[in-house]
Amino acid sequence: MFAALTALVILGGIKKIGQWTSKLTPMMAILYFLSVLVILIMNASEIPHAFVLMFTGAFSPDGVAGGIIGVAIVGIQRALFSNAAGVGSAGMAHAASKTTKPATEGFVAMWEPLIDSVIICTLTSLAIITTGLYGSTSEDGIGLTSEAFASVAGWFPFLLTICVVLFAFSTILAYGYYGQQALGYLTGNSKKADKAYQVFWILAVIVGASMSLESVIAFSDAIFFLMAFPNLLGLYFLSRILRLEILRLRKRIDVGIMREITPAELQVGMGDHEPTMEQIRAAEAGRRRKRDKLREVRDSLKAKKLARAQKDS
Repeated sequence: MFAALTALVILGGIKKIGQWTSKLTPMMAILYFLSVLVILIMNASEIPHAFVLMFTGAFSPDGVAGGIIGVAIVGIQRALFSNAAGVGSAGMAHAASKTTKPATEGFVAMWEPLIDSVIICTLTSLAIITTGLYGSTSEDGIGLTSEAFASVAGWFPFLLTICVVLFAFSTILAYGYYGQQALGYLTGNSKKADKAYQVFWILAVIVGASMSLESVIAFSDAIFFLMAFPNLLGLYFLSRILRLEILRLRKRIDVGIMREITPAELQVGMGDHEPTMEQIRAAEAGRRRKRDKLREVRDSLKAKKLARAQKDS
């Protein structure tokens, strides 16, 4: 079924992928947040004890020693699954946004690790600890979370199942898009290569579903490492450009050049909202002003260079 749904969306093109993921991801996050909130409300008296247990476990001698090893091995692996920070894949998603100021989209992207790893993961751990399951069951991972949901009602784990299915499906679509963009760059946006990749990705969903969970996780860890290594090198070599972009954005904000985006502009490209003719003309006028300004700066530099050469001669 997953393969059929994936084929329906992937073969529909990039706009179809954007429309589906823009609806699935908020639904998943809101449903999970509200579900965990119910668990915490029912066990509100245990929340202070849960935080005490977290801090004492993290900063005890055993916790610190185990934490160093855990962060180096398991922690990094699970963090990559949680928010993919440092892998480089999220950059392709944010590059599809409609903005002429890349630094602003970079700041938007910084919310992802906060929401995914800090808020959502903390809520999950609180749900497990407050329900008394921490250290008292042999289950781990999704099984442990499912038991925490079952403490509310017998049907409550069904909500977790919905969240997991939405997460899995949106992840399949997102990484399908990433691979499609990367292949398009390597092949010059060849339509034949694009179609071949789409078929390959749909078949990969079937193959992945037939593999064991341990094999899938091991394969994913290896691929994440192969992605992270060149990306971190790229971040190092592009750090000066990154710094200049951030400083330029901050300077524009400080002097009041950056104007506030209106709600109508925010909706452009989302769902069925297409830019109006007025917005298109305004965008074209902005690009023309930018080109004219660049031409003016180049002419000024050429004139100064010519005047300096004449003076030296």
